[in-house]
Amino acid sequence: MSPAEVLAVAEGLLELDPIGTYGRRAATLIARSVGARGLRLERVGRADILEGRVASTMKMLTFPLRYSRGNVGVLHLYFEQSAPTLETDQRRTLSWFVKILTNAISYAERLRAEDSERPTSVLESPVEESVLTPRERDVVALLVSGASTREIASQTGLAASTVNTYLKRVFMKLGVHSRVELVARLASGLQSDVPDPLSRY
Repeated sequence: MSPAEVLAVAEGLLELDPIGTYGRRAATLIARSVGARGLRLERVGRADILEGRVASTMKMLTFPLRYSRGNVGVLHLYFEQSAPTLETDQRRTLSWFVKILTNAISYAERLRAEDSERPTSVLESPVEESVLTPRERDVVALLVSGASTREIASQTGLAASTVNTYLKRVFMKLGVHSRVELVARLASGLQSDVPDPLSRY
């Protein structure tokens, strides 16, 4: 993979919603990036995800998904027998992609484990007092509750591109770089660490 291709995959992994269908979409993105014909994503306590062509006669690469000291699951990638062996650099890049996947899945699982009122209560105080506009707070609240870009657009009456524009503004105002980082920050109550975006002026 070229540096531009690596960057494109990494950006895709960071832009995907960290809730709901994130695991399936991110794992599929990783599999496509290395030419895998199929994948199996096994997560602790959840049904397996199968995508593409998976057969016992195919070559398989397995990546454990470990976060901190815990086991999140396993990602298996399946290749045709005739597929070339991945070079060391490709394996290293693939491991990095898997680490991003693991971190995002861990954030999503942590959100699911929280009380259903938790995301709302996180938003009510710190975000209410932040520099976010009411519409930006609405978009963030829906994102944290598990809505995809399309669902946010549907519920707010905005175009999907407008939702993405709002999210980019929110990232800048709260000092984060992706949806995963935004949701993780709100879920862990780290709002006090968010720099005041007006302090530079």
